[in-house]
Amino acid sequence: MEELYLNGKKTDLENNSVSRTLQINNFREVQDRQANYSNNIKLPMTSNNVEVLDFLGVNGNKSNKPFETTDVKYSDDGIELINDGKAVIRKTNKKAKNYDLVIYDGAISLQELLSDLTLQDLDLSAYNHDLSVSSYLASMSNTSGYTYSDLGSVNITLERTIPLLFIHTIFDLIFTQKGWTYNWNQFNTDDFKERVFTMDKGFDLTLIPLENVLVAQLNFTGTEAEFDNSGNFENEITIGTYTAVASNYVAITFTGGFDVVYGSIFSFSVVLNGGDTILTITNSSLLDPNIINNTALNVFLESGDYLDFIILADSQQTASQMWEYRINYNFNVFLYADNSYYEIDFSTIIGEMKQIDFIKDVMQRFNLSFVKVRNRNELTFMSSEELLTGKSNAEDWSDKLSQELDEDYSNSYAQSNRFRYIYDETDNDFADGILSLTNSNLTVEKTVLTSVFKASIGSNAIGVPYQMNYWSEEGEPTQDGNRIFRIVKELNQERAIRILLTDTYVDFSNQTINTIDFSYLYYQNELTRNYPTFRNLIDKFRLKRFEFNLNLIDIYNVDFLRLKYLKQTGKYYYLNKINSFKKGAITTVELIELP
Repeated sequence: MEELYLNGKKTDLENNSVSRTLQINNFREVQDRQANYSNNIKLPMTSNNVEVLDFLGVNGNKSNKPFETTDVKYSDDGIELINDGKAVIRKTNKKAKNYDLVIYDGAISLQELLSDLTLQDLDLSAYNHDLSVSSYLASMSNTSGYTYSDLGSVNITLERTIPLLFIHTIFDLIFTQKGWTYNWNQFNTDDFKERVFTMDKGFDLTLIPLENVLVAQLNFTGTEAEFDNSGNFENEITIGTYTAVASNYVAITFTGGFDVVYGSIFSFSVVLNGGDTILTITNSSLLDPNIINNTALNVFLESGDYLDFIILADSQQTASQMWEYRINYNFNVFLYADNSYYEIDFSTIIGEMKQIDFIKDVMQRFNLSFVKVRNRNELTFMSSEELLTGKSNAEDWSDKLSQELDEDYSNSYAQSNRFRYIYDETDNDFADGILSLTNSNLTVEKTVLTSVFKASIGSNAIGVPYQMNYWSEEGEPTQDGNRIFRIVKELNQERAIRILLTDTYVDFSNQTINTIDFSYLYYQNELTRNYPTFRNLIDKFRLKRFEFNLNLIDIYNVDFLRLKYLKQTGKYYYLNKINSFKKGAITTVELIELP
């Protein structure tokens, strides 16, 4: 017996009145992923049903049921076939005394889940931050949340670098902040996890200056002396060491100086982590205290980094004919953290892209289908490439087959199927991709989809790899659209990259940095990676209609993410659609034959 519940209330339903069509992704059509639906259901206008629908169709009624979401549960012979569907009430037939309605479930759950929510509606507060030199450099090691890129510039200007959010972070938040989970084998691949996107517009360039915070004060006082009667010699002497206890961009100043009794000082140096010399003062300047007192050093120190303060001493021959040096020193080292920053609030700059459009863009790039896990707020995603090559996981439907009806070769694709980006210049197409088919009877060309992201073209400006305009010449934030890139980690061995904050530069050569690349995401490259098997399926398209003997258990357990095998033909098939299933009746099923 069939049972239909609308918003938790049981309705009166004539027996065997519901037929259902099941599908997730009609490979024959160039369109969005699709929902399961019922054929038109005639719900009798019994007193119970009239009350369930708030007296819809009764003279003077003010029922809003045709204009609002109606939750559906449907079962047959005790087998729950729909747990969280939606009903659309189309018509009240007063003469026939019934309501016309259609039930949807499956992919519509995603539409219902995200509705008109935008990326601004996400809670991104965990990723809001103060953009300082320290946070900028620390972000280079981030693999989720936000990061920054050097944008290919030798001299990076913080007020011209745009925050980047990881695609996988936002994909995850869209579901988890709604209380949903998902499964997808490719979620942890580098291909997915290295993708980032820019904000829709620039951030407010109001620099918030803070007084420099003293993080350490060091005093080095002592005497270094040594003699030798065999001849002139020199020694490198470490007179002090500092180890950072936290990551900071620091400004270092000095006071005091040296008193040379015998010998001389070739140089005074500051060495980072036992390798890179980041400051050297030569002997001609060391005896002038004003030189030391006016020396400033700026450096980014990660927690655990250490600085050695080193002098290179040279001996001289004294009246006693001995070679010796004696150097007295007394000077202080002050390390200040520079905490000037820009406030980054993602909700004000991420833009109004719809969450469902963001998810669709990911699905289209990776050629994904999905099913909802029954009775759970969980989605399972699978790429068409994985599905269409999964013969070892196929289901044998041979014993269900009744007869083959026909074979259809038509589909809604074209000979050239264009995957497009948004461009700054409307006549550009350099990042588009073409899915080419050999069927000469198809339409010549059509646009399959247009990404929600903008394509980025190379720039001729020094230190600017891509043309982006997120601020006006006066420094006001402007809208330039969300752009997608791939993060590439590089060790900047061949060039010294410096960061500019106001008038201060800091060198951080020989560190791993982020660079951005768009060419990897050209749609032609996406098609090469994610559409080859799908393209072969569509190119030699054969949709076959069969009649099958399916029962309620078959419908309950139907799995669109597994291929079907028929020993009668010796072929594997993609399950495209189950048409108008009714208990006890022969069911027409559409299968697409794998070449």
